[in-house]
Amino acid sequence: MSRPTDEAIRVIILMDPDDCGRKLAPFLREPGTRVIRTSIAPTGVRREGALVVVARGARPPPLLRRSHPGLSSLRARHGSRAVLRALPALITDLLGIEGEERVARAAKAALLRFPGVHAARIVLYPEHRTAPRREGFPSVADTQRAGRLRRPRRSPPLPLAPDQQRAALSLMDDRHIIGFIELAVSQEALAPPVRTALLAAGRSVTSALERERSRAHLQRLHFLHSHRTAELSAEIAERQRTEQELRRFLIAIEQSGDSVFITDTRGVIRYVNKAFEAITGYAREEAIGRTPRILRSGRHPKGFYGDLWRAIRAGSVYRDLFINRRKDGALYYEQSTITPLRDDSGAITYFVSTGKDMTEHIATEERINHLAHHDPLTNLPTRVLFSEQVDQAVAAGQDQGEILAILLFDLDRFQRVNDTFGPLVGDRIVQEFAERLRLKLGKKALIARLGGDEFAALLSGIESGQEASVFADHLGALVADPFAVDDHEFFLTVSVGISLAPADGTDAETLLKNAGSALDRAKLRGGSAHEFYTADMNSKALERLTLESRLRRALERDELCLLYQPQRDMATNRILGVEALMRWQQPDGTLVGPGGFIALLEETGLIVPVGEWALQTALAQTEAWRDEGLAGIRMSVNISGRQFRHRALLAVLADILDRWPHAEGLLELELTESVLMESAQGAVNMLEALSDMGIRLAVDDFGTGYSSLSYLKRFPLNALKIDQSFVADLARHGDGGAITSAIITLGHELGLDVVAEGVETEDQLAFLRRQHCDVVQGYLVARPLSAAGVSDMLRHQT
Repeated sequence: MSRPTDEAIRVIILMDPDDCGRKLAPFLREPGTRVIRTSIAPTGVRREGALVVVARGARPPPLLRRSHPGLSSLRARHGSRAVLRALPALITDLLGIEGEERVARAAKAALLRFPGVHAARIVLYPEHRTAPRREGFPSVADTQRAGRLRRPRRSPPLPLAPDQQRAALSLMDDRHIIGFIELAVSQEALAPPVRTALLAAGRSVTSALERERSRAHLQRLHFLHSHRTAELSAEIAERQRTEQELRRFLIAIEQSGDSVFITDTRGVIRYVNKAFEAITGYAREEAIGRTPRILRSGRHPKGFYGDLWRAIRAGSVYRDLFINRRKDGALYYEQSTITPLRDDSGAITYFVSTGKDMTEHIATEERINHLAHHDPLTNLPTRVLFSEQVDQAVAAGQDQGEILAILLFDLDRFQRVNDTFGPLVGDRIVQEFAERLRLKLGKKALIARLGGDEFAALLSGIESGQEASVFADHLGALVADPFAVDDHEFFLTVSVGISLAPADGTDAETLLKNAGSALDRAKLRGGSAHEFYTADMNSKALERLTLESRLRRALERDELCLLYQPQRDMATNRILGVEALMRWQQPDGTLVGPGGFIALLEETGLIVPVGEWALQTALAQTEAWRDEGLAGIRMSVNISGRQFRHRALLAVLADILDRWPHAEGLLELELTESVLMESAQGAVNMLEALSDMGIRLAVDDFGTGYSSLSYLKRFPLNALKIDQSFVADLARHGDGGAITSAIITLGHELGLDVVAEGVETEDQLAFLRRQHCDVVQGYLVARPLSAAGVSDMLRHQT
């Protein structure tokens, strides 16, 4: 190996560390070549630098044989270790320090002030700028020395006059030539005194250069330190900001009201928040390390969780409503979203599940759905739900060849109770009836409330209509016991209409309509009965609708009229009053009796306006008879239960009596026992008010209903009317005679007039006379007459 002084050194600066090995490879393949490599960071950016040492006799590598920017050569003064130590500072200095040029110019100006120095130039070698390490100042005054030095970077050399010589001072740093001072001097300037001064000046220049380099180096180090400090401060601030955001994010997750848990790719739970603990009941320590299987309820279908894992392992976000189980075993609904998390390479590392507890929401929806399809008063299905289930049952029954029965039923006389005692009492009765239905018959049929007191039942899979008939009998038995509400007992009955599927219809609407027709037939029979639908019921229902439509216009068209049946006083044998009887005159002139339309008037509520018309017409006729000189004729008018319960009755009667004041004391209202006893205490108050208005009060059809004698004594009555069924029985020598005698006796004991209706024979009249009956009416006295007929009859008796 050649000596260090015989080695040529090349400096390579490589800016890219990744390319360093590739670029150094050609040097390593050349014999006699060594590479010294180190890492530097002159400006805070990591770089690679290397020295390539080539022996004097060796062939330089190809990269060094061609011109290349950043390559320089110089003569080595030390071995490889010294070069390695000097390499970072060397490469740093090679980046350029502009301050040296200023120092060199100042030194040049100072040298020119020496006697005998005519020109000076300071040359620095750019290849070898090391950090100052001054250990001495060897000098050369030999004029030939400058020629042996390398060509300076500034040329040409100083021109010499004939009397001048060239002198050179070497600028050494740690025994490395860093440049030289070239002088044009006179001969006497080379004398020892001047030469010593020049050597001292050279040392001063070197010291100045060292100080400048040291200052520049310190400035660069300070710059690098400040730059790196700023970078580190920015990195620390960024890290703190990131950590602060992460803390806020973790706090938000931890305090979120939604359940959050994180699992690894194997499904093992790694994190849960507080909401997870609150919702599931599992503490953090109990959940972490386990899998979400702890929440499984077993309510999801087979394959549900398999589809979930396939979706999230494929990288998809999975959303669904889960039915989970808490730690205490209670079920809850959770709307969950499971999101895969990926690392920088795109691989899935975790799964994040966020869930909202939907239990209350689902329960609310179920309650709303229940309320939409169930009656709030009885909690029974409504018409909508009942119809849906009937349609489903009919479709299933047709496939299996089964028979189904639809029973439509309601409580007889319920409307009277509701009108008399108010809707609160009516609701209590409906609730009690629904409870009896649920307890006794709920397992045998689907029961629904369609509205008011109207109910329906669905019997599925029956073999014949007889089973429906038996069920209807069970319905009747349910109301055998009275309904007790607020110290009152209500005795009600049930009417039932039955339609069968598929014979009477194949859908809920048709079956309910036909059952309704059958129910109407049961009502017409007097109630407390059941009827099966038949084909002719529709035609009769149509006739009924037509009749109702015509009846609504009868009052407007003046088709209603009154006839008057005279009443004879048994003591004087004179006509003392009449009973007003309503008739409906058809367009063809025929008269329809009350049996053909009064019940329909009651049912439709038309009885109230029609009854008011009858009262006005009757009292107007009384006034007309008075104008004819036939004063003092008593007018009896029947009042229905609906009229009696109507709140405006007292006001209507007051208005009528104000219009015809002479009718006071002549108007008599007839009410049945059942109407009076529906609300006995209320009837007492109402009757007393009517009596105070000067209106006579009579009990019509006495003996056919039920009466409480205690209340009968309290009622401010004026007369009892014996029902014509008992009078008709007098001719047959049945029990009618005993009942009639008892009624007459009871009436007289109570101080009431007794009127016998339906007297048609002399035998009946004779019996009544013997029993001291007060007044009689019937065909034997006179048939119902027009107002003119009554006038003639009254004139002939005077």
